[in-house]
Amino acid sequence: MIKFTPEEAERAVIGSILLDPSKIAQVRAALAPEHFSDATLREIYRVCLDVHKEGRPPDPVIVLERCDSKNVGDVVCDCLERTPSAAHAEYYASVVVEWAARRRVNKLARALARDSIDPTIPISSCAAELERMQQALSSAADTAHTADAETSRQRLMAIIADSRNGRGWAHAVPGVSNFVPRLMRGTILTIGGRSRHCKTALALAIVRATLNKGGAVVYAAEEQDSVIFARLVSQECKVPYGPLLEGQMIAQELEERFHAYAERLAAAWGNRLHIITSPDPAVIELAVLRHRPWLLVVDTIQRVGHAAGAGIAGRSDLAFGDIMVQLRRIAVDCDCAVIVLSQVKYAEGRPKPPTAADFRETREIIEQSDTALTVYWPRVEDPRRAEVDPDGFGRELHIGCVKRRTGATGTVIVDLDPATHHIGPVSRGYRRG
Repeated sequence: MIKFTPEEAERAVIGSILLDPSKIAQVRAALAPEHFSDATLREIYRVCLDVHKEGRPPDPVIVLERCDSKNVGDVVCDCLERTPSAAHAEYYASVVVEWAARRRVNKLARALARDSIDPTIPISSCAAELERMQQALSSAADTAHTADAETSRQRLMAIIADSRNGRGWAHAVPGVSNFVPRLMRGTILTIGGRSRHCKTALALAIVRATLNKGGAVVYAAEEQDSVIFARLVSQECKVPYGPLLEGQMIAQELEERFHAYAERLAAAWGNRLHIITSPDPAVIELAVLRHRPWLLVVDTIQRVGHAAGAGIAGRSDLAFGDIMVQLRRIAVDCDCAVIVLSQVKYAEGRPKPPTAADFRETREIIEQSDTALTVYWPRVEDPRRAEVDPDGFGRELHIGCVKRRTGATGTVIVDLDPATHHIGPVSRGYRRG
């Protein structure tokens, strides 16, 4: 039997009813208007049910008279043209009901996946969502397939409990936590943005949260290890690191504060922070196998790709796809989370916040990512902002989510300190530091 798509089945069942009005008596017990995903088809079917209750056969003329949709005439003609026979109306209806259940299960599963990693949501709420998902499954499945529903529920609840007890950790980084409240082992988070738009600053904020929770980190750095450590210290103590690295004079109190934090953090993080400056994928994998970290950060995927043989001109080189697959394997086999930093293309004309299409090597990078974030720091790129802020620095960092397997996407704004790259909740009443 030919498998219909959901859209084809919805139009075929309406076409069958309009071709043979007696068919509505066969499908109305199982098929409800809510099962249709298309709003116009839902309205047409509701009209057909109303006419049938009146004891009259539904036909195209009555449907056209009673429906309010503007394109109902075109939809009715299309349904009739796509339905060669009304003999299989019950089969078409069963497909519509099945796909309605699939959509509901998918929606509930996404909510369950999102809530299960949010420590603020009680696990009893997750159990209730799981029960609703099983009810949706049982409405479209044979009893033989749902006989072990209680066993499946217990196993899934055990997985959720395990994910809250070691498989994931809350990072509490402003903005990122809106989309990824907990980093899960075995997943890949990609952060994309143009140069100097604070991709690394965002990754380092998550690294700090991981280190402060007792986890180990392997950081494949684009900068020297001393610079990476200085940037971590700067975020932690909120003292600018640039002047110190360049040998410039700063207030003695700030310098003493920076060095005190550096000494303390070196002792606290020394055996858990592993910075490697080699872009070789094999070296990165060996470091992960040796240290077994909670988190691996790759800064940047383009640097690793070029080291692996991907030409700078060949932005769609399959080498990037191979690297992302390798990182996925590392995440799963070594039970760690992976953050990948990626350059995005510059927009022509006035710069704008990047989208998924702006990622270089878009398909290879996005496909393997569980969540993809973008960062955009409207600094000197916007002449109007430069006029308002003579220093050329704004404090608003835009974090966009362009892909998320377990929830919705969107954009949030956080407060960014231009001197230390410390990221905090947005505050409209800030003053320039």
